[in-house]
Amino acid sequence: MLAPAKELVLPHFYPYPKADITPVEQFLVHFQREGIIYPKDVLSDAGDATYSKQDTHWTDYGAGIAVGHMLCKLGLSLEEPFPFDFRIVKDAGDLGVKLSVPRDQTLMKADFSPALQHLVFDNRLKSRGLIQVFQHPEAPLAHSVVVFGDSFAYNMIPYLANAFAKVIYVLSGASIDDEIVAHEQPDLVICEITTRFLVQAPESNYSVSHDCKRKILTLSALERANYLHSLQASDQKHAFYIQKTIAELDAPALPSLSG
Repeated sequence: MLAPAKELVLPHFYPYPKADITPVEQFLVHFQREGIIYPKDVLSDAGDATYSKQDTHWTDYGAGIAVGHMLCKLGLSLEEPFPFDFRIVKDAGDLGVKLSVPRDQTLMKADFSPALQHLVFDNRLKSRGLIQVFQHPEAPLAHSVVVFGDSFAYNMIPYLANAFAKVIYVLSGASIDDEIVAHEQPDLVICEITTRFLVQAPESNYSVSHDCKRKILTLSALERANYLHSLQASDQKHAFYIQKTIAELDAPALPSLSG
C-alpha cells in the first residue's frame, strides 16, 4: 500500500504544480507488475474530508476509504466498510500545532474503541518500534494479517483489527521483520509506506528489536526500569513479542521471559 500525500490527492488546494516525474511515478512504473495498491483516485473522489488542512496524514475517514480500496483489490469485502461511529471534533494535527498560534480544523473523528477492545498486546513504544497484537475470533474475515507500516497505518489498524481474526502491527516504515513473518505465518502481509518516504528504501535484514532498543534507551534509568517491569507483567502468551522488544538491550533479559 502506497499512501499518497494530500497534495497528490487534492492538488487543486496546493499552490505549487507537481513535476511531471517524481519518485512516486518512478516507483509505480518500476513496481507496476508487483500489484502496488495506490488509493489516490478513490481518495480524491471521496473529497476533502479524506485529509485535514492541519495534518499531513489522512483522516479517520480517509483511512477507511483506503482500507476498503485495499480489501477490494485483495478480493475481500465487508458488509459494513465503516463500522465505527463518527463525531465532529476540532483537531490541530501535526501541522497546526507547529504554527506560532496553533490552528485547528473541524473534521470527522472515528470512535475506534470497539476495535481497540481486541488489543491483546502492546509494547507501548512511541512511533518506530511499536508492536501491537489484536485478536478478534468473531471477525468477519478469518485471515491473520501482519502489517509493517508508518504513521499512516495508525488509523488503518482499527479497521483491520475489526475485520480480521488476528492483526499484528509493527511500526517499521514498511521494513519487514522476517522473524515476525516466520513466527506468525500470516495469510497476508501488508506493507504500507507514504509517498514522502519513497526516497529511501525500506531496510533489508530489518529487525524491529533495533528500533525498540533505540527507543528504550532514550528513557531515564527509572523510566526504563518501570517500563521493563510492566513489560515483564505482560501476558506470557506474547513472550515472542516481549523478547523482540528487549532482544538487543545490553541488560540481561527479564528472568520470567526464559520460558
